[in-house]
Amino acid sequence: MESITPKRSNRDIGLDLTRIVAFLFVPSAHFFLNAGFYTVPVIGLRMACMVMLRAVFLNTVPLFMLLTGYLLSVKTIPLQWKALKAFYAGLFKVIATYLLCCVIIFLFRVFWLKEDLMFRDILLFGLSYGGYSWYVNMYIGLYLMIPLLNHIWHSAETKESQIIIVVIFMVLTVVPTVFNIWNWHVDGAILHPWVTDTFDGLVPDWWTDLHPITYYFIGAYIRRNVKVKELPSGKLFLLMTASLLLAGLFNYWRSYSVCFIWGSWCARWGFQNAINATLIFLFINSIRYKPAPEWLRKTIALISDLTFGAYILSWIPDQVTYPQLAAAVPEVPSRIFYFVPYAGKTILISLLLSLVVYLLVLCGRKLRR
Repeated sequence: MESITPKRSNRDIGLDLTRIVAFLFVPSAHFFLNAGFYTVPVIGLRMACMVMLRAVFLNTVPLFMLLTGYLLSVKTIPLQWKALKAFYAGLFKVIATYLLCCVIIFLFRVFWLKEDLMFRDILLFGLSYGGYSWYVNMYIGLYLMIPLLNHIWHSAETKESQIIIVVIFMVLTVVPTVFNIWNWHVDGAILHPWVTDTFDGLVPDWWTDLHPITYYFIGAYIRRNVKVKELPSGKLFLLMTASLLLAGLFNYWRSYSVCFIWGSWCARWGFQNAINATLIFLFINSIRYKPAPEWLRKTIALISDLTFGAYILSWIPDQVTYPQLAAAVPEVPSRIFYFVPYAGKTILISLLLSLVVYLLVLCGRKLRR
């Protein structure tokens, strides 16, 4: 969701596709949140399929963060007020889009959900980052730090020093999700981890909330040191598939016979997503895409530009469709058969709503000139 994107004439289709895939993962991941997945025991083939799919779709935010680091880490931003002002102006599009999304959500709540709201409620909703807007809360802070992060990154002139930066942040945010996920006090908890949802801490984990910076620096490292287009796409696909499969199986084992345990190993900052999001990013961008027709390139670029607003606005169709799903299909495991139409409906509606916001922001920018 980075606010600075390449000019349309020289946009990398792989990066646009990465952004689109990351967005598609958003409504897909929210399917499990809204379809009751977390409320029933993980037993049987249908629940196993849900666990496997969840392991794929939870890579959404890590992909966005990797992309942000890949694109923005190359910018040189002097720590001077004038330069910072010019860079931070890039937040205008993000904030304007977010505010318009909040207005649309407010109107939906008043006229569709029939909530008794006042104008102050839209302010409170926006300032509290309600719905799916937590991402905006995080991204604004990350964007403000980018000049500092880039100074750190650009000061690392050797590959060794760049690796050290990445490793330090991985130790702070990812390593705890490997070691702090076991309970050594409960008998049988190592072989049967579902008997408890409490864990013993073996390494410091206070700084795990810094994981957006970890992903930012991983993206920066890929940009500077990895010749992505020279990587073997076929082998990456096999490695990515195997890693996602292992993650899903691990999660199924960890939660077998109980409601899904959302441990740090499968959280946004967990080791699973750190590995899988990186592999997905490398796979998508390693493909040597053939030159696409102009209309197709413009369509892909437009959808890519719509993803930020669509992320926020996907809250709207979710409030309508999933109560309908719950009423029509009482048995939660059977709802997996409705994943494609329900997630697909959310994707389509949120993109159309985002198009409206996109056009309003575009008109506003033209009026400012």
